[in-house]
Amino acid sequence: MPDVPGVGITHLIIVMQPDIMVIRGGTHSMTHACTRVIQSNGGKIYLNSSVEKILVKDGKATGVRLADGTEVEAKMAVVSGATPQQLVLELTDPECWTPEIINKVKNLKTSLETISWYTWALQEQPRYKAETYHPDCHHAAYVCLGKKDINYVLEEMARRRKGLWPDPEKLNLVVNNWSVVDPTLAPPGKASVLTEQYVLPAWAYSDSEWKIIEKRHADEIIRFWGRYAPNVNWDNVIGYVPVTPQFAVNHCRTFAPSGSWTSLDSIPEQAGKRRPIPELANLRKFPIKNLYPASVCWGYGSAGTSQQGYHVYKVLAEIHGLRKPWEENGRAY
Repeated sequence: MPDVPGVGITHLIIVMQPDIMVIRGGTHSMTHACTRVIQSNGGKIYLNSSVEKILVKDGKATGVRLADGTEVEAKMAVVSGATPQQLVLELTDPECWTPEIINKVKNLKTSLETISWYTWALQEQPRYKAETYHPDCHHAAYVCLGKKDINYVLEEMARRRKGLWPDPEKLNLVVNNWSVVDPTLAPPGKASVLTEQYVLPAWAYSDSEWKIIEKRHADEIIRFWGRYAPNVNWDNVIGYVPVTPQFAVNHCRTFAPSGSWTSLDSIPEQAGKRRPIPELANLRKFPIKNLYPASVCWGYGSAGTSQQGYHVYKVLAEIHGLRKPWEENGRAY
């Protein structure tokens, strides 16, 4: 959000990254790898089992209770991937928190970073007009389409703040074409591409309205994308999967209530060492002992990365005398 002071540092950090890592086979490959690590070390995974309650006794988290009544004891700690709203308002009892914490969590901002994620299967790779002067862009895995004028972005932000759908003629479309660097994502000559566009939060429309919007927005994306890559049209589309904020909320409650990919808006008061709120930011002095949040809502900024879990491990290593790889020779972290 270019009109919000204090967030420019986030973008400087992003553009200074030398590489963007692509996981071969897609991000679900990492999930499978993590699953094997857990199971090979004696861990147990409960599939299709919602957590109903975090068990707390004498101010200390002792385990979790699943929706079917099963209670799982925490032998070392409860590490949670829940949002602050889930953690404070759903998974624990009100007496675990002060009224100030409850009030602040209820008022967290979540509506300005809701995105549509559409995955497109294409007959052939997009061919951009820009290849005439920048041939390498044909192999670009990450492309942002829009105008250079900063007011272009400001106008789009202003529309969404008013509750208006982005102007289809003035999208800020991100195109993630990981199939140009990972051949396992699409057959030879074909393409598997993810597009992203900021849209309105899930609560802006009913479920039935979102179903209509899904198809309309697909047309908007193809028309806009086609301005920059003329071979992107419906004849080139094999199929697509439309993931809207409403879809995200209905398929994973961690995205509730807005369907935001960041769960919390990246505004100064919800970033950095105060994230998500000052009272919940310090894991070493968390209000509930033995409970360690590790979701995207903690850490220093948006996006689901390894930083949250890494920080939790470092805290647990201090407390329980676990291995500290970052102190070993030859390791940077």
